[in-house]
Amino acid sequence: MRGKPVESIHRYNEKSFFLQVSDQNNSLMWKRVQSNQIIQYTRENALEFEGKPLVSIITAVFNGEKFLSQTIESILNQTYKHIEFIIIDGESTDGTTDIIRNYQDHITCWISEPDEGVYDAWNKGVNLAKGQWLAFVGGDDILNPDAVESYINFILKSGAPDLEYVSSKAELVDDQLNFQRIIGKPWKWKNFLKFNNLVHVGSFHHQRLFQKYGRYDCGYHIAGDYEFLMRPGQHLNAAFMDMVTVKMRSSGISQNKNALYETMQVKIHTGGRDKMLSFLEFCYSLLKFRLKRFVDRVIN
Repeated sequence: MRGKPVESIHRYNEKSFFLQVSDQNNSLMWKRVQSNQIIQYTRENALEFEGKPLVSIITAVFNGEKFLSQTIESILNQTYKHIEFIIIDGESTDGTTDIIRNYQDHITCWISEPDEGVYDAWNKGVNLAKGQWLAFVGGDDILNPDAVESYINFILKSGAPDLEYVSSKAELVDDQLNFQRIIGKPWKWKNFLKFNNLVHVGSFHHQRLFQKYGRYDCGYHIAGDYEFLMRPGQHLNAAFMDMVTVKMRSSGISQNKNALYETMQVKIHTGGRDKMLSFLEFCYSLLKFRLKRFVDRVIN
């Protein structure tokens, strides 16, 4: 850090800070105070580029060497270029960090350290993000090349300055990327309160959401994204883009009893839904899940 002036100091959490360092190339390096780990954070401009907003894409990963390269390539190959790419690794024990290092010249910021799960990792990413819009892409998901550009064009054409959340559709695939089905429905409060039928992967969250409602609740292990979007209730200013923007591996979807139970808890505690109705919906969803699993076993 010698010879490079410290521009400012930013709080990261209760125990650590970042020093912001600039050089003659207008690059930034962030150093975590009281930590041996240095995070390289390079960007050309955190303001608007050609009248279009900066987009922060956050990927949380742990032991994801199998598919991570595909995810990274899909983000680096976006037609929309005003993107910062943040990877939060949970101190993987496989080859994940080696893959990240292979791409680190093209990654805005990456961290590898223990965390408390995906929502803790996302919160770290949110704390680092400078974008007006934030999107979360899993370490096994693949964005379509025009995904981000399509979202931005949709948002700009909407003419809705108060827009807070935009979702789209996903192509559900197996591990070999063989097509299974299309998922994703428009956000409607009455439906969302009953079932989480949104595609969260790659959907756009305005920075205002995190300023208003805080961070993800790490007490949830599966339904934390559902809980976060439940907080605004019927007042969420949401829109739906009727197109497929991402390939989503079905092996990464949380479809089990625990996921359904957490969803029920979210509806009751955050959504204020009637306990009996929520329980009946839980039973219905569990029955559908078990029937589908039985059918899949018979077919295969």
